[in-house]
Amino acid sequence: MKLYSFFTVLLLTSSCGRYPEPVNSAQQIKDAPADITMLSIRHLDLAAYKDLAKFHHVTRIDMSNPVSGSITDGHLVELVKHLTSEVKDINLAGNNSVTDQGVLAFLQTYPLAYLKLDGTSITNKSLHAANAKLTMKGVNIAGCEKISAAALRECLVSGTVGLSFSISHLAPAEQEALAREKWRVGEFSIYDEGKVPWSAELTQALKNKAAQGSTVYLCKRVGKKLICEPL
Repeated sequence: MKLYSFFTVLLLTSSCGRYPEPVNSAQQIKDAPADITMLSIRHLDLAAYKDLAKFHHVTRIDMSNPVSGSITDGHLVELVKHLTSEVKDINLAGNNSVTDQGVLAFLQTYPLAYLKLDGTSITNKSLHAANAKLTMKGVNIAGCEKISAAALRECLVSGTVGLSFSISHLAPAEQEALAREKWRVGEFSIYDEGKVPWSAELTQALKNKAAQGSTVYLCKRVGKKLICEPL
């Protein structure tokens, strides 16, 4: 049994298991060493973003906010203005005010490899842009209900990036049609949020993918825990 999906693990345990340095005020920015590589700015006031310019080696940023969702596109645009690091990992999970505007600004600026967007309000536009980015390796779009079946299909069939995603917002016929496609993604996680019961055909199609060599994780939320198990 796994407590996190494949891509969540990559985002949380990279850099030898260390966690980002919390920076929640202008004073903490001043006190932090200029050469840190990981930052947590989940609760940093927007007015202090200009002070982030002192950091030039940041590769990983945590802006997740599963409770209040207080990060907006304005925060992301402001970050891009001031932080000139080579950012590779960004966690925006739970910020439902984040849309394509902010995510596209990130994608156009940083050489991202891992992008955690679960629970945001992005659309197909962000997924297309992430799929087309040569440096991208994994994207988590679980709970992003504005992502269409067609956009998911394009990403899964192209095999360009790995995905963690939901299909519970799709109609049963769309779910089954998607599962019948030949996916080129070698490892992926699917979140079952219980909104639409999975059909026997869908379950069997996913088992077939696992039997053909793909690594398939089925993720369900139990209380506050996310439980992911190989299918």
